[in-house]
Amino acid sequence: METARRIISKSLDVRGFMEVRKYIFGEHPMMPETQDFGMPFCGGYAVGYHAVQAYLRKPGISIEKATITDGDEIIKASGYFEN
Repeated sequence: METARRIISKSLDVRGFMEVRKYIFGEHPMMPETQDFGMPFCGGYAVGYHAVQAYLRKPGISIEKATITDGDEIIKASGYFEN
């Protein structure tokens, strides 16, 4: 989990699905370009879940609000990627 969080926290500016998917799926057997990438298999899913949970623990934040909040704001406000 910590490996996935560390890799993603250094790559929050990556854009485009063909690049982002490496971070979502990690070293996936059907994606040869991810071999030796270092991201655990499906690590991006777990990191995303924990980032949103950290955001929802903030006072005054509801799941309803989270569904209409920009992803960059969730990342920033969650504090999950800060060291």
